[in-house]
Amino acid sequence: MAPFGSYTVARLQKDWDKGNTILGGIVTSTHRFTDDAALATLPTQAWSGGLDFTRFFFDRAWRLEARAVVSRVAGDEEAILALQRNPVHYFQRAGASHLGVERDATSLGGHGGSVLFGTSGRGRLRLTDHFHWYSPGLDLNDVGYLRQADVKVNQAFLGWSEPSPKGPFRSYSFEVSRQDEWDFGGLRTRAASALEASGTFRNKWSLEGELVVDQVTDTRALRGGPALRWHDFFEASLRASSDGSRRASLSAGLEHAWSTDDDSRATELEGQLKLRLSNRLSLSGQVWYEQKTDNLQYVATADALSGAPRYVLGRIDQDTWNFTFRVNLALSPNLTLQYYGSPFIGTGRYTDFKRATDTLAPSYEDRFHLYAPDEIAQGEGGRYFVDEAGIGRYSFANPDFSFRQFRSNLVVRWEYKPGSSLYVVWSQGRTASVASWEESFQSNWDELWRTSPDNVLLVKISYWFSP
Repeated sequence: MAPFGSYTVARLQKDWDKGNTILGGIVTSTHRFTDDAALATLPTQAWSGGLDFTRFFFDRAWRLEARAVVSRVAGDEEAILALQRNPVHYFQRAGASHLGVERDATSLGGHGGSVLFGTSGRGRLRLTDHFHWYSPGLDLNDVGYLRQADVKVNQAFLGWSEPSPKGPFRSYSFEVSRQDEWDFGGLRTRAASALEASGTFRNKWSLEGELVVDQVTDTRALRGGPALRWHDFFEASLRASSDGSRRASLSAGLEHAWSTDDDSRATELEGQLKLRLSNRLSLSGQVWYEQKTDNLQYVATADALSGAPRYVLGRIDQDTWNFTFRVNLALSPNLTLQYYGSPFIGTGRYTDFKRATDTLAPSYEDRFHLYAPDEIAQGEGGRYFVDEAGIGRYSFANPDFSFRQFRSNLVVRWEYKPGSSLYVVWSQGRTASVASWEESFQSNWDELWRTSPDNVLLVKISYWFSP
């Protein structure tokens, strides 16, 4: 249920010196009427304001960009408490001395911004440094979007792009990059270095590859718990594509990531085929598959008899399949048909359950306590029960899952006179999820199509009153 409310966005921008200097500003406002008790967790007011500045130098070869934003969200104590504890902020995170939940607060404010300096992409040289930050209290999600607050990020890029044919290449480029992240308490949360190269051959086939070395400390992994030092890992990817201007084109990609701490790994395979059977009919199909094993996957936050939360991790073996099909057919210049269909299957099995302990320990084995066989047992309904000496008893639900989903749209558009159109849309969706692991792809596939569908039919008509 959505409350009655208003949303306002105002944007102003002005440029000088033939567009070499640009200054802009934006203001947003949200107001909700939350008299209903069921809506008490929603803020009643939200404001944000921002400024942006861009300056080009040396015949627009270099640029400086600066952004600044502030926000303030107000509401009842219950609403602001929920805002502080949601995944964007996690003010309750243990071990973060710069954070803390204020239970009687009726507003939340913050700031953010960015500074970027580098080349503008006109020449062969690519050189950029970009720093941006979002303070712990910044929230833009009433009108805009902010995935995570409490972060400082610096990204540096150095690369070279050759657009003229040389040797076997029509064009090529390479780039090295470095990304560092911290929270506002000074904790380093990421350090990643990457090398990327790509090239297009004279026959218009292309090839690109990337190698990444990454170190991550995840402040969101334990869902409001302490930051968890995740795996140090390598990631390598390779992608090839044929000439996209042909009637038939193909692309394929492979990506593999592996941990240096344990046997955690992830492999992605992706392929896409495009066919232009005629000037009126085109088809495309895409297949994506991922197999992932992660020994530090979050499972649950369980309360022991002592009342202290216990953060449970496990080893997940996960398989994910995603298929996408598209059809575009022009029956005439005024009558077109488009179809989109996407089946999705994801399954996961959990083993090797463990309790998070010293989550920032340099040694991988010191970050958790692996349950001994006599400390954990599975009861009726699949629920797990833990009894640790000196810790207490607690339980958590079986996290295994099998998820199946299908989404499709069929759109028919008829322009029955210039500027006037009729749209007919048929959408079908199927969703099924069970708290158990089904290994067989065929069984999941069959179960998806046995699921009762939800069908929606929409009709839209527009008429252009010409003078």
